Amino acid sequence: MPPSQDAPLTRRAHAALLSATLALLGACSPGLRPATAPTPVARPDVPVETPSDLPAPAASAPLAVPEAPRPHAPHLAGVTFDLDVHAFEDEERVQHYVRLFTGSARGTFTGWLARGARYEPMIRAKLRAGGLPEDLIYLPLVESGYDANAVSRVSAVGMWQFMAPTARDVGLRVDWWLDERRDPVRATDGAVKMLKWLKKEFGSYFVAAAAYNGGPTRVSRGLAQLTASSDSTLGDARFFAMVDADYLRPETKNYVPQLIAAALVAKELPRYNLSVRAQPAFAYDSVTVAPLTPLAAVARAASASRAQLLDLNPQFLRGLTPPDARVQVRLPVGSAVGFAARYAKLDASTRRAFKQATTKKRETLEGLAERQGVPLALLTAYNPSLNTVQKGKWKGRLISGQAVRVPTAAVLEYARPAADADDGSGAGALPALAPIEAPRVAERAPARGEKAEKAERSEKDETTRVATGETERDAKAAKETKAAKETKDVTPSKVAAREVAKTRAKDDVAMLALTTVAREKPAKPAKPTKSVAKKAAVKTEKAAAKPAAKAKPAAKTKAEPTPKKPEKKADAKPKDAKPKSAKQKAAKSGKSER
Repeated sequence: MPPSQDAPLTRRAHAALLSATLALLGACSPGLRPATAPTPVARPDVPVETPSDLPAPAASAPLAVPEAPRPHAPHLAGVTFDLDVHAFEDEERVQHYVRLFTGSARGTFTGWLARGARYEPMIRAKLRAGGLPEDLIYLPLVESGYDANAVSRVSAVGMWQFMAPTARDVGLRVDWWLDERRDPVRATDGAVKMLKWLKKEFGSYFVAAAAYNGGPTRVSRGLAQLTASSDSTLGDARFFAMVDADYLRPETKNYVPQLIAAALVAKELPRYNLSVRAQPAFAYDSVTVAPLTPLAAVARAASASRAQLLDLNPQFLRGLTPPDARVQVRLPVGSAVGFAARYAKLDASTRRAFKQATTKKRETLEGLAERQGVPLALLTAYNPSLNTVQKGKWKGRLISGQAVRVPTAAVLEYARPAADADDGSGAGALPALAPIEAPRVAERAPARGEKAEKAERSEKDETTRVATGETERDAKAAKETKAAKETKDVTPSKVAAREVAKTRAKDDVAMLALTTVAREKPAKPAKPTKSVAKKAAVKTEKAAAKPAAKAKPAAKTKAEPTPKKPEKKADAKPKDAKPKSAKQKAAKSGKSER
């Protein structure tokens, strides 16, 4: 081969070899620095406590992140990933969180990993059984730091940070008694179900994770905008394409990079000079108990402490099991053997969740709660059907003699505070309780004599009248009205009287007119002229000439003169009828003259 051709090739080969050597030295030597230093960024002054508090990368400038101890160290041999994290580990946002987790937030990050080590075998087994990548175990680390009792500012609860409606959609129970979002086992079942659906919907685990955080609707809208812009990106890269196009919310933009960074760091701790303290696994025994069983009684029968029982059963909110079903309660390992026999030997007072109380006359809810030593919100929630006076001077006071369920001190000891045990609705109101067996009222005391019993009945009657707004005057008036209706004379019937009145209305116009004039002028009227008397007589004669079979006599009024008809006693002349007027006398005399 000619030398003129060999020399240039040799020089290029040497240059390439030199460049590769320098790059290798730069990667393996932590003391080397790039020629251009990155823009410095202020580190947080306090440790990061929750995933939501992690500082987000700036959107306007290239990311400048805290240094990692060994940012360019080679990956450890034998470490594999279920998610395609290596394809996106050089993304700016991913590098930001890698350096943050291994730098200023390393103490918090390792604390999360130590807490999650308890649940790791359980979560990995459920992800594997659901056909999902086991690296999704780091999703609850990003969501809550593996805290089963975490509550976000938007009322998302639990390790997997479910909202109440979403939790119910995946089969979790969320109500005033029980919140399975706090149960690590049941919440993981719900998360597996939801992630499987999201993967089927979007075809990518990273896009599915973004939908888990930001909601399927927002992610679907972002993908539609990406398609409309003629972007041909496919697979997991679609998430970063939506980030670059600003189609997602800031929190969701950082969510998947946190997941990738957490997987990179957590699976290669020695690479970053990190270590995690070992934690005992989340292991337990289970027993099934009856409704309304106090957790204090379960703990005593299992020889477990309050902290142990609540740590294994964070889903119970009220210190006792729900009233509508038998449920499983977790116990420390080995405590289930002989549990039923030990529980049966407990005193009845220990196994009882409520004690009975009775409301006093004119007592308030506040006074009752103070008298029983129970928070007002809890007392109202345990007794949703307490009756109060609705009207009158004592409006709002409790009606005396009502049975009240008062939770025992042991139940309150194991119950969560009302603010911590919200039902997830966001409103903070306590819903009505499910139907509970009515408590037995205490046996009645021996008879105290006829006088005492009469006074007691009178007091109860008075309380009932006040509660319903009824007064003595109203009761008396109602009684008189009822008696009057019963004794009212109904002969002839109202229907017959109405028909007779319609038939004779035209015939009695003149007579009624004369009667009305006589009433309006009580003074002695002037003597009517002969023409008026004749007209009245003619009309009266015509009325008398009509056959009597056409209509029956109407009911008589005080103003209408009633002709005497001996065959009908009901038409007798009223006692209070007024004497005949001068005009009536004149009309009668004119008729008799003819």
